[in-house]
Amino acid sequence: MSLKDQTREALAAMGIEQTSDHILVLDSQLRVRYVNRQLAGITWEMTRGTHAIEFVPHEDREMVRRELQSVLDTGEPTRYESAFSNPNGNTQYFESRAAPLRTPAGERGVVISTSDTSSQKEALFDLEHFFNLTDDLMAVVDPQGHFLRVNRAFQEQIGYGTEEVYGKNHLDFIHPDDREAVQAAIAAKVPTDQVTFRGMKPDGTYIVLDLKVTKTPDRNRSILLGRDVTQARSMERQLLMSQKMEAIGRLAGGIAHDFNNLLTSMLVNTQLALDDLDPEDETRELLDSVIHAGNLSADLTKQLLAMSRRDEAVRTELDLNHVVIRLLTMLRRTISETIDIDFIPGHLLPKVRADGAQLEQVLLNLSLNARDAMLGGGRLTISTDTVLINGEYTKAHPWASPGRYVLLQVSDTGIGIPPELQERIFEPFFTTKEIGQGTGLGLTIAYKVVQRHDGMMHIYSEPGRGTIIKVYLPVALADATCIKGNPIGAVPAGNEHVLLAEDEPLVRAVVERVLRRAGYSVTSTTNGAQALALLDAGRSFDLLLMDVVMPEMGGADVVRVLHGRGTDIPVVLASGYSHGTLSSEEFRDIPLLQKPFDPDALLRVVRERLDRKR
Repeated sequence: MSLKDQTREALAAMGIEQTSDHILVLDSQLRVRYVNRQLAGITWEMTRGTHAIEFVPHEDREMVRRELQSVLDTGEPTRYESAFSNPNGNTQYFESRAAPLRTPAGERGVVISTSDTSSQKEALFDLEHFFNLTDDLMAVVDPQGHFLRVNRAFQEQIGYGTEEVYGKNHLDFIHPDDREAVQAAIAAKVPTDQVTFRGMKPDGTYIVLDLKVTKTPDRNRSILLGRDVTQARSMERQLLMSQKMEAIGRLAGGIAHDFNNLLTSMLVNTQLALDDLDPEDETRELLDSVIHAGNLSADLTKQLLAMSRRDEAVRTELDLNHVVIRLLTMLRRTISETIDIDFIPGHLLPKVRADGAQLEQVLLNLSLNARDAMLGGGRLTISTDTVLINGEYTKAHPWASPGRYVLLQVSDTGIGIPPELQERIFEPFFTTKEIGQGTGLGLTIAYKVVQRHDGMMHIYSEPGRGTIIKVYLPVALADATCIKGNPIGAVPAGNEHVLLAEDEPLVRAVVERVLRRAGYSVTSTTNGAQALALLDAGRSFDLLLMDVVMPEMGGADVVRVLHGRGTDIPVVLASGYSHGTLSSEEFRDIPLLQKPFDPDALLRVVRERLDRKR
């Protein structure tokens, strides 16, 4: 039996003669003795008796010879990749598996099974080219998730060099909460839908990436294609939070309005009851407690109104250093004795145009939040400075807007906030404190106030090292005149006739009682339309006292009608909201009585408005 026939018999026994791969049989001298079909344009007649490496490109010959000789010497199979040069001068790429062969006659040789990988190579060449050109992050990982290759964009945007990632598992660079989703995408046998995950940078911060996973042609590796969407997601979060704040603000405004009506009735009636009691009556202490609780409740509604669109800030030009100094005494009394408070004022600060009371609320909320992060003691540092934000800074910090700002910075040495929670810290009702230890509104209110002052707020924190919150307020462009409050003194009585329009029965009853006790005549209605009807009927009144918002017609609408008619009657408006409902020029000279109010405040405003008419 010839060697060719023996070879076929041996191949048949091995069950591989019918394979779709190309089969070559070499003798002990590595000469071709058999091929099962044309290989890269090379026929059996062309290869018979030639050395196996003759058709291998020169650069691969030594490697191929070494691998084949190893099979003969050790009897161990091997695998290698090489090119074949066909007679036309073209090169095709093959993956070869070489194994020892012994014929029935005892002759030694090598059997080679080859698969054409030219198309795979072309795909890899295209991938290599794409690797070097794309701005997207690309990486190739093995089935176990170890990095085999990363491109230039990966190194630039993630911040790791090749030596820092090659051979390491991709999970080491992914946020723990996102690892399962990425792992599932890599393990999938088909291309996955887009997966969003957070990639870790060398400084411990994260960037947000949209990831797609595909397989290489050999199915043994995965290609990870990621796009940095950190800025886009940050803007989405800001928009979402803005929408949340808007909804919470509308809700807060409505709640505050109704609550202030109830507080007005409670506080005024309690004060009237106190006025009627003997100075030695033990009941006075109880009523004082009610008034104290009512005032605390009124402070709460002010915080709610700070979130409401209807509560517009009364802005004047302020020195931020003076705002901090004014509040320091109260802070030192409020903050635990185990916490040291430092103030580092900026030199020659430009002024900001802002509502001083609201800025104090911002500073108070930030300071109390810092206090709660330092339960075991620490240091609270408040500082001010002037900063200029340019376009380059905004590229790296999408939350920022260019301009000149006065910076208020509140720093603590507390427990810090994990990076994954920092993006949510200003959300309404979000808190890291235990249940019952906070409402989750303090920072939200501060954020809202700063936002409405055309400012910005940013947080930087490291777990175990503390937190820094920076408030940026635009520098004022022009001088402004401070609005001084009315002096508090004795409130004279009166005998004038007041037309009262108030839809809330409890408030209407208590206002009537206070005015009549002071000597005024009072005619009451439940809305602005009824008040206008009395005026149209020729009734004479010395002053019109109205709630701003009422069914059918509110006080603001009545004022507009009277102005249109040229009717000149003194008007006082009352509201459970604040200045926002009276922001236009036509209400500039009309006093606003903010609910809840006490009897003296009511009588003082009425008296002053009547006296101004004279």
